[in-house]
Amino acid sequence: MERKSNERVLDEIGEKRSLMIHIIERKIKLIGHIMRHNDFLNNIFEGRIMRRRPRGRPRTNYFHDIKVKMGCA
Repeated sequence: MERKSNERVLDEIGEKRSLMIHIIERKIKLIGHIMRHNDFLNNIFEGRIMRRRPRGRPRTNYFHDIKVKMGCA
């Protein structure tokens, strides 16, 4: 029994991981749909709540994640 990593097996058969690509594409399509069709959700996504910042590491921003995935940030 040989121990092989998933990456090695994918390289041997000539495939790439496609799950993350599909997730990113669907995130981008969802945000485009929301921005075009729903003003209420658009205001929620772009709005900020004035309050003190919590302790610890900042949370990942949804829009920042999309910008990084698209190569804009």
